[in-house]
Amino acid sequence: MLVIILAGMVITMLNQSIINILLPQIMKQFAIDASSAQWLVTAYLLVCGMLVPVSAYLVQKFTYKQLFITAMAFFTIGSYICAIAPGFEVLLIGRIIQSIGGGLSMPLSMNIFMSAFPVEKRGSAMGLLGVGLILAPAMGPSISGYVTAFYNWNVLFYAMTAIGLGLLLIALFFFSFKNEKGDRKLDIVGMITSSLGFGSLLYGVNAISAKGWNDPLVLTFLVIAPVCLTVFVGYELRKEKPLLEMKVFKDFNFSYTIIVNIILQVALYGGMMLMPLYLQMIRGFSPLEAGLLMLPGSLLLGLMGIFTGKLSDRIGIKPLAIVGLTILTVVTFKMANLTMAMPYNEVMLLYTIRAFGLSFILMPITSAGLVTIPLPLIPHANALSSTLRQVAASIGIAVLVVIMSSQANYYLQDLGAAVTSESAKLASLSGINRAFFVSAMTSAIALLLSFFFRRPKLVQAKVENDVLAFE
Repeated sequence: MLVIILAGMVITMLNQSIINILLPQIMKQFAIDASSAQWLVTAYLLVCGMLVPVSAYLVQKFTYKQLFITAMAFFTIGSYICAIAPGFEVLLIGRIIQSIGGGLSMPLSMNIFMSAFPVEKRGSAMGLLGVGLILAPAMGPSISGYVTAFYNWNVLFYAMTAIGLGLLLIALFFFSFKNEKGDRKLDIVGMITSSLGFGSLLYGVNAISAKGWNDPLVLTFLVIAPVCLTVFVGYELRKEKPLLEMKVFKDFNFSYTIIVNIILQVALYGGMMLMPLYLQMIRGFSPLEAGLLMLPGSLLLGLMGIFTGKLSDRIGIKPLAIVGLTILTVVTFKMANLTMAMPYNEVMLLYTIRAFGLSFILMPITSAGLVTIPLPLIPHANALSSTLRQVAASIGIAVLVVIMSSQANYYLQDLGAAVTSESAKLASLSGINRAFFVSAMTSAIALLLSFFFRRPKLVQAKVENDVLAFE
């Protein structure tokens, strides 16, 4: 059963990261510009971001089997539409339908893994889940780079259709995980305000790189977001059975790990975004060469999660965080000094060591935040944790893109001469190095905070009469 759940997680998470390298082919085939093509990424993130807060309600209203089958059905139908899309509009519709499956799959998988393992083995559970949650999106560029080198982009979507259909059929006959359905009513006000708030925030920060901070539409969404989220939080705190139980933040262990995890997202996604830009834009490597360079680190990051998950159950998060963040910080500072002539193997080694450091902290910190949360409140904690990580990653990427662009422009202004292809590359390299430096600084902040982790009691909270109380 865990293999079935993990396979569903892998295919939906893989779908998130393959699209970036496919965009040039899609732009050429459908004669669209980059801003239009970017909607294939933005729309997917928006729908996933709006579904995750509702997941706590869904897993208490429907069975795991119903939700898994629904997720796989949406994903399979969306994949097939993408594969046969005759134009950009149909392709975008397919991606949106896909994203419903992806948005349901991630929180569902986390809730199943948390409920299937006892509290003292949640670290091991999250380590196993990390194979899908981390390895799949990290391997996406390598897989899509290989496919685009030899085949058309829609081959990937045909493959996803076949895998999704297979998982759907298996789940119909063999899915056996049980959960009790509740009689909770949907919090309409909470759903609307959370969807508008998180959706506006995710769109606003993702649009910054394309439109800039001063764009009226970006500013509008960035104003709507905090207003809706303030209303959402205020309403949920007063409601007896809210859409998301905000009182989980009273748990110090959960709240502190969330803070460190949010900071960590900048380092994680910054590296995943900046390295392909350096390899393809600056060094001129093909998508396949860039993907192969990142592959050893991606494999290590995913597979090490099984080991570090078990280790976190035995020794706690603090020593793992200190070791992992020390490696991550040192190597990221080293990567802030990339050059035009750095050997391919040296860049690969740096990226792989960086992934090794990340493996000590990425999944263990997520499981560490959940060990003191009682089982009935795991869906709420998962939904809040996943949403905040996704928002943090989006904001972090937007900030790094702005820093990278600004530094590149300053570099060109300092030259004061006509821009050549060589000077443009040097300017872009300067921007990427500056962005890596900022990413290293955020990692250093997370390292400092890791010294204040404390190992919590496994049972620190309880539920009485469906009301959260903390000891």
